Amino acid sequence: AVMAPNKSAGIRCGLAHEVYPAHQSAEHDDANAIAIGAWVIGRAIAAEVVETFVNARFDNDDDTVRRVQKLHALERNSASELSKEITQ
Repeated sequence: AVMAPNKSAGIRCGLAHEVYPAHQSAEHDDANAIAIGAWVIGRAIAAEVVETFVNARFDNDDDTVRRVQKLHALERNSASELSKEITQ
């Protein structure tokens, strides 16, 4: 559930089966999507996870900004390498 979205440019998808990682993925990794295993948690917990993720805000401090910049650089480098392979 989390692999495919993260292969798309601009998508940072977190995996959350409880509230804490849902919040952390948004706050610390600037995730813009969340994956939840349908057979792993019940509906009530899933609703809490989604609500927590939607309401969480990116913590714009130096450490988290630097971490997300590294993620962007990885994405750009991978895209560049892929485009070189395609054109060869």
